Amino acid sequence: MYKIEVKNSLCEGPFTCGKCFKVCPSLVFFTHPKSREPYKVTNDWIVTGIFADQCIGCMQCVNICPKNAITIKETT
Repeated sequence: MYKIEVKNSLCEGPFTCGKCFKVCPSLVFFTHPKSREPYKVTNDWIVTGIFADQCIGCMQCVNICPKNAITIKETT
């Protein structure tokens, strides 16, 4: 099992970059609005490694991230 951390202060976001989505064979990443106010359109989207239980630890996302915003650690 792995723990996936995305530092959203460094991440350019899914629409500007999105490289992690393209290389991940396990589809562990998810995107959602940073603020969730009802009936409000937002352009502030963030990336989360929400499906960590599917991560195979290939590190492709870590290697391709231009901002070094992704870390993956093996858990026990």
